[in-house]
Amino acid sequence: PPTLSIKVGSPTTRIISWDAISGRNYNLQYKTSPADAYWVTNAILDIVATSATAAYTNNVGTNAQRCYRVRLQPISSGT
Repeated sequence: PPTLSIKVGSPTTRIISWDAISGRNYNLQYKTSPADAYWVTNAILDIVATSATAAYTNNVGTNAQRCYRVRLQPISSGT
C-alpha cells in the first residue's frame, strides 16, 4: 500500500503527501475523529499527481486533529 505522510504546515494547515502514479487523479478524504461514522469524501477532489509523490495542503481550521485517507480515482473512459 502507498505511504501516507502528514506534517504540520502551520497551526491551521496540514501537508498530506503520498506515493502516487504520475498523471492519475486522487481524492483526499478525512474524518475529524476515528469514531466518526463517515468520511468527508467530496471536499478535496481531483488532486492530479505530477510525479511519484502527490501532496495537498489542507486547511484544518480549528480541527487540529484529522484522520485522512487517499483514494485513487478510476481512469475515465475518455483517457
